[in-house]
Amino acid sequence: FSNFFNSYVKAFNKDIDRTGSLFEKHFKRIKLNDENYLKQLIIYVHLNPKHHLDLKFEDYKYSSYQAFFLNKETKIEREEVLRLFGGLENFIFCHNQRNDFLTEKHTFE
Repeated sequence: FSNFFNSYVKAFNKDIDRTGSLFEKHFKRIKLNDENYLKQLIIYVHLNPKHHLDLKFEDYKYSSYQAFFLNKETKIEREEVLRLFGGLENFIFCHNQRNDFLTEKHTFE
């Protein structure tokens, strides 16, 4: 795969007349040992379009949030995530609670 990615980046850079790696910064990985922190990260990722695109996070078509309401097969560990939140109802509640907090915070600033 290394050769494939290197050749892809070279071709991409040549096409748009640029140099360097494909991504501006390298990704940083952290080990998660805390389920509460994992829950906060899941909510953060789902609410991220709200911060940058001024969209309702529930409607963003590239989010995995909608996958929790579909019956079709996905690569998302739906049951595991819902177990972390104690079920779908609490999953929705936690997202809406954080969303309301962020909306309220920006309204007062």
